[in-house]
Amino acid sequence: MSEKPFLMRSLSVFALLLITGCANSLPPELTWEKVLYAIREKFPDVASVSTEKLERWITVGGDYAPVLLDVRTVDEYEVSHLYHAWRVSPNEKIRLGYRGLKREQPIVVYDSVGFRAASFARRLQQAGFWQVCYLEGSIFKWANEGRALYKGEKRVTMVHPCDSYWGKLLNPEHRALSLVDLGEPVY
Repeated sequence: MSEKPFLMRSLSVFALLLITGCANSLPPELTWEKVLYAIREKFPDVASVSTEKLERWITVGGDYAPVLLDVRTVDEYEVSHLYHAWRVSPNEKIRLGYRGLKREQPIVVYDSVGFRAASFARRLQQAGFWQVCYLEGSIFKWANEGRALYKGEKRVTMVHPCDSYWGKLLNPEHRALSLVDLGEPVY
């Protein structure tokens, strides 16, 4: 076997790692910029709404305010959520009339950072709902910016960190103590 093809493949892989920014830190450093870019790349057909725009929309929305769907786990939702958000399983079957929603009703889906939310929003679109988007940066970005969080009707400041990897995107002052912080695996 010639060493030249092996060397060329190795150099090609190294060049790819340099271009993508992964050469110096494998696995790549987790940053908001990389996460938001990856979500947009994976779900280019799904609209997003910024935290700032959603906050304004909720405030002045009245009858046009969106239904907020939280697709995190029960444990995550119980720590905190957006005001009046409905917790739904990301694996639920979706069809027109889902949970009494009308196809033209504005819906915003969120999770911890956006991957589950964008996936669920896409499924809603595929089921015939046409005013669907996901919250860019989801509840972590919302909390990091100091926006209102609730546990039921009570205002709170903490968010479930999801797990030890994704939880790095949540500012420490908003990170709820969980099994992750105690060194326990979270399933």
